[in-house]
Amino acid sequence: MGWLKELLQPGESFDALGRRLVAADGWPNADMNPRSVGNELRKLDRGDHSEWWFGTNPARGAALARLLEMEAADLEERLREVLDAQGQPRPTLVPLDDLPAARPIDLASESLFPGIPPELTGFLGPFGATWWIAPTGAGVTLLGRWLAARRSARVVVAPDARAAREAIRLGEWVYVDLESDEGIDALRFESLPEDAWITVAAPFAPPGRSPQGRTGSFRLRAGRDRDEDAADGDDGAGWSVVETPPLRSWIAAFLKWVERRLPRDGGFSRRRAEEVATNPYLGLRTPGDVLALCGVLDEVPWEAFEETPEKALRMTLKATFARVPQEALHGEWMRREGPSLARTMLRRLLTSPDVPTDAARSFVDEGLTPDEWSGLVPTEAAPGEDREEVDRFLARAEERSGHVPVEGLRAALRPDGREVVRLMVAGRWLGRCSGGRYRIRHGWLAAWLLRDELARCGEWRAEEIGEAFLRPGWNAPVVLALEQALHGNPAHPVLERILDAADGAGLADVSVVAAVEAGFRAAGLAVLDGARVDPALRGRLVRAQGRFMDLAGGAPPRLLPLLGSYSDTERSAGFGSFVVASLALTEGLDGAALGALPRVFAPWCDADPSLDLLEALRGVRLYEGGKSGEPGTLAPWARGSFRLGARLERRWGKAAAIPNALVGAAQVFAVSRFAAAALDGGGMAQVPDPWVLLGLPPTELIAECEELGCTRDQTLAALWRGGWDDVGGTYLNAWLRPGDPEEAATLWRACPPSRLSSPAPHGELRSLLHRGLPLADLDDEAWGHVLAAMRADTGLVLHRALWEAMPIPILAEAFLDPVLGSAADGVQDALVSAWHHDPGSMTGLLRAVAANGPEGRLGRLLATAPTAVVLDLAPRLVEELPGTREAVRRRLGTVVADRDAGWREAWRIWSALAKPLAPAGAATDG
Repeated sequence: MGWLKELLQPGESFDALGRRLVAADGWPNADMNPRSVGNELRKLDRGDHSEWWFGTNPARGAALARLLEMEAADLEERLREVLDAQGQPRPTLVPLDDLPAARPIDLASESLFPGIPPELTGFLGPFGATWWIAPTGAGVTLLGRWLAARRSARVVVAPDARAAREAIRLGEWVYVDLESDEGIDALRFESLPEDAWITVAAPFAPPGRSPQGRTGSFRLRAGRDRDEDAADGDDGAGWSVVETPPLRSWIAAFLKWVERRLPRDGGFSRRRAEEVATNPYLGLRTPGDVLALCGVLDEVPWEAFEETPEKALRMTLKATFARVPQEALHGEWMRREGPSLARTMLRRLLTSPDVPTDAARSFVDEGLTPDEWSGLVPTEAAPGEDREEVDRFLARAEERSGHVPVEGLRAALRPDGREVVRLMVAGRWLGRCSGGRYRIRHGWLAAWLLRDELARCGEWRAEEIGEAFLRPGWNAPVVLALEQALHGNPAHPVLERILDAADGAGLADVSVVAAVEAGFRAAGLAVLDGARVDPALRGRLVRAQGRFMDLAGGAPPRLLPLLGSYSDTERSAGFGSFVVASLALTEGLDGAALGALPRVFAPWCDADPSLDLLEALRGVRLYEGGKSGEPGTLAPWARGSFRLGARLERRWGKAAAIPNALVGAAQVFAVSRFAAAALDGGGMAQVPDPWVLLGLPPTELIAECEELGCTRDQTLAALWRGGWDDVGGTYLNAWLRPGDPEEAATLWRACPPSRLSSPAPHGELRSLLHRGLPLADLDDEAWGHVLAAMRADTGLVLHRALWEAMPIPILAEAFLDPVLGSAADGVQDALVSAWHHDPGSMTGLLRAVAANGPEGRLGRLLATAPTAVVLDLAPRLVEELPGTREAVRRRLGTVVADRDAGWREAWRIWSALAKPLAPAGAATDG
């Protein structure tokens, strides 16, 4: 509206006036950010938030009037006159809440910011059926308001797919902001009218298309054949799928757009904003993400980002929560306590045993329910209303003045967890996503907060570290954060805290058991990366871990079922990283210092490698493979592992008991074997399983060989001196094609002239079996013939449809059959389905198998049983049939490793069935 701008000094901005206000006598919020005051002035200039100045705290309006050399009453009267004369601000004028200092967008006359798919903003919009997969922050709501302002489309905010389907009308463009995937099949392409003209914006894929499916290009056109439409569609979905463009394709134009809308005396710098926005550490994806970051960069000094991430994050949180409406009940409290409360809530998300373990995995993308968010609010931070305190306050106020001061009442009424969540939603800290869930509106800020909290894990209690380690998806980040903490503090107090907790802990204390394993892995990987850990401290850690090994698991001994026996899906949390961590920690220790740790994980006292060690080393993966044909990503601790492998190689020498098996089994030894062959004039043909070297980029392999005394030329010559034919030409091509062009050139320059081309890639054949037997019509006699045929024809055993159609008695007979019961996928899937349809009969089968079944069948049957059944039957089954103990423990271990519902109860039963723990410090004879 501009009425307040006219009263400012010539050339003065609202931010400058805000600075004068904060410094002025009588201003009631001396600790308030001047930029936030400037933003409130802009709102007042538009006719908004006048209550904040003249109603909630009249001292603010009085201070403003004094600076403008007016009476407060005259200033209020001027505002009323302007509103009466001009009415309310234009409804098409939309302020940018995340960028409060910016000029609002006029939807009726201006284009939207870059980053929204351009095909959605055309004059008439995309004809046919278009689905925009739009993550939170993509601009869905703003695009809807923009289309409505221009009358280009009828805009519908639909809570679910059924409501969206009812909104479709022929002859007009309908834009649907779809909030939930509930009833998603109502929007199947084939159910739409042929002339439907609809655009759906949702954070999930359309029905009939997997989220990983390719982007389709088909658009529904009137008059075309439906079968042809379906054939041209994306995975049968039929929708034309549009996705938010990648950030780098629009970031430069977007930041120019932002710069033009901001006052020049602010703190925003387009160059600096692009530097921060394109940093992969933050993971920005959408225009909303970038807009919020620009709002922060306009208010938080750039020096904070240059100094430390912690300072920048602290100031970012303060600026973010400063936008919580102050006139709201508890608004002042939230503005003051919000930053520390947000950090506390995220720490509880990672470390509280009262929070479901899968919540940390889902909250960034899928969000949490309001109740789950409320559960993260610590009671000591928001204890709820103290009614006695409120009554005392009201009584005192009435005695003294006869009225109740509003500010004092607000201080007495403290918010509970639900109120905190409502304030976070009102302040736009939390944003709604599908299914009625909420997430931190900007994923980059959520990821930044979590990384910062993990960086502090060296200060956590042992139980908190263990609980974070138990969170699915957070195992590896916890280990790597602990490793960094060990590098940063030579005294290693975090290991002391873990060991002190372990001294008095039993196997049932799952958080302490997990903390020991996390500390053991982190310390070992830190040693591989050059950190120094005192031998006495290493000995304590090794003995503590040894007490918590599953010694009943055979050779090699299994880890406890915290992450599964041989899982290596996460490099720092898999079985392989445990092996190399143990090798690093036990190097230099004698047998007496190992305690109960199995010698398979501490081979330094042995003259030759044992078969158990070779088996354990099969689980080691020093790189994480990409897609087929792509090179792997080297683990952070891989370089230290190569050198450790070389030391073991020198210790055992080439006369090791089974040298080929040693090299073929352990990738930690592959480089040292290759370097030795290169020095002797050999090549890759002398290295068993040479394909394991392909996980390293060529330059990494060259560098590692140089560490072992092999020159660059010797390494390159050895690479080409035979061996590629044995490995396969496709591996060579995969190594070079996606990598650095300079790496490819380096390798190809060393290619001998005699080599003309690499071998042709190998092919792979697949076969499928199709039969049309009317399975639903078979009686018991007919099924007897089918089983006989399956025994004679292994192809039939692989036919899933046969297993799925078997009645439970027939399925039980087939499962117990020595030949048929060994079938893998088909029978397993059928058993899972049978448990669902007839749990009573399956429980009877389970008891029969436990009592008299063939060896190995009990474990397979337990693997298909629902978790609730396993938890109910396990104690009684072991008590009645002691021989089932190990099969039951393995199944319970799977429940724990997968973090299924009830996993803590599974752990309690599992630990109760374990053998007694070894005493702390007990030695082993190997």
